[in-house]
Amino acid sequence: YGFTDIGSVYAVRARPGASLSDLIETLRQEVPGVSVVSHEEFVTNNLREMESGFLPVLLVLAVVGTIALGAIVSLLLTLDVLERRTDLAVLKTIGSPTGFLPATIVSQALMLTGLSIVLAAALAYPLAIVVRWAAPEVAALLNVSDVVALCVGLLLVAGASTIVPLQRLRAIYPSEAFA
Repeated sequence: YGFTDIGSVYAVRARPGASLSDLIETLRQEVPGVSVVSHEEFVTNNLREMESGFLPVLLVLAVVGTIALGAIVSLLLTLDVLERRTDLAVLKTIGSPTGFLPATIVSQALMLTGLSIVLAAALAYPLAIVVRWAAPEVAALLNVSDVVALCVGLLLVAGASTIVPLQRLRAIYPSEAFA
């Protein structure tokens, strides 16, 4: 806030081998009027505060990002179907197996989503390190359940993003191969 004599948080690092409980008690006695907590208590308190205010905002951003991802994948697949319309009509004309063409669209969606999963997995840990460095007051925790939820969510986005391209595929008739 611009006040040079007021601090909200100070991180204190104990020497290796020092007693953490003794350090906390000494700080409480030496600096009256401050609240001294361990790192674990700080993270617990910070997570509780974030869940009440900051995390709902992040959840809204994540939902908007997920919708945008689904729209982008759907548009890419729809454009691919429209661009290859004649080729797809020829494949229908020569009798491609039932489900072959829809399976190619679904596999493309899964490949795009798989790339998203790999990219998210590759960047998650380095980004958590950057967050810990840039904002040590934010607990950047990665749980296996969060990673699994992310993967399941991305797979659901992949499935939903195939709806429009599959509708476009159904509208292609074999006779268009001769037009």
